[in-house]
Amino acid sequence: MLDSYPLLEKTLADFRKTLKEEAIHKFMTGERNYKVSGEFISGSKNVHDSYWINDGENEKYAIRGGVGQKDSMDVYGVHSGELCYECNNIDFSSRCFFSVNGENNMNSSYLVDCDHANNSFGCISVRKREYCILNKQYDKKTYEELKEKIISEMEKLPYKDPSTSSGQANSGKVYKYGEFFPAELSPFCYNETIAQEYVPIDQEKAKKMGYLWDNVEEKSYVPTKSWKDLPNTIGEVDDSILSEIILCQAWDLDKKSAQNHKCTKAFRITQNELLMYKKWNIPLPRKCPNTRYFEMSQQRNPARFWHRKCMKEGCENEFETSYSPDKPEIVYCETCYQQEVY
Repeated sequence: MLDSYPLLEKTLADFRKTLKEEAIHKFMTGERNYKVSGEFISGSKNVHDSYWINDGENEKYAIRGGVGQKDSMDVYGVHSGELCYECNNIDFSSRCFFSVNGENNMNSSYLVDCDHANNSFGCISVRKREYCILNKQYDKKTYEELKEKIISEMEKLPYKDPSTSSGQANSGKVYKYGEFFPAELSPFCYNETIAQEYVPIDQEKAKKMGYLWDNVEEKSYVPTKSWKDLPNTIGEVDDSILSEIILCQAWDLDKKSAQNHKCTKAFRITQNELLMYKKWNIPLPRKCPNTRYFEMSQQRNPARFWHRKCMKEGCENEFETSYSPDKPEIVYCETCYQQEVY
């Protein structure tokens, strides 16, 4: 029975320990692939150093892409298109470069929130137009002449990182044509984005790398109950818990670390939530929803790869894997894993 919180925690810890130290792991999670490397890849061909890709072809350094994306590199969340480079959340597009958010764009660069924009450069929120530069439309000849002139100027007088701190990794970085938007132009701070899930860092490291950081101000919540004082079983809980403000365990034990993943310091139990816990006989959580979500995201392997050799005795196969060499997991190649498990 897992109705007791201490028993549930012990069971989870034992399960994770067994999974890491005794279970055999295939070098990557994937199926129906041909010549791929990465993690969470399926139905793909010639996709390398990529993460969470479905039906991709000829891609490299891609994350969270699928549904037929092909011939692309350095992309995130790009789907059903081709020939995209350094793009984020661009769908159904062809020859789209250094752009963020949009779909059905062709032969365009440096777009933000544009749809059906063809042969356009440096535009924001353009819809169903072509031959646009900085949101102004031109004829084809003028557009091509101005575009070449702008690219030439970007080479001669590139934007430079304004930071003068020698401690920052991006200090003095030069952004000529061909570079994605500088980090300091982002409307979001590093710890406000999904980047903090894939590559969690602290404020000090973010600052050195030139990223913005949202300083989490401590909420004015005044907890009425500590996580330490919660009942061990849901059977001991009545509706009075709905009026309590519960101090989060993560905040209580390590406030600085908790701030990195936007811990809310305290949380409440809702009526529907309590009904669900009672229905499934689950003990109350000790951590706020933000902390629970972040910790869940950290259970998956990182979007980073190491060159390793199969750990099956006598096997010389080598591969790229998201299992770090300093972790205890037993990692096999595809052939040895199939022979052992099936």
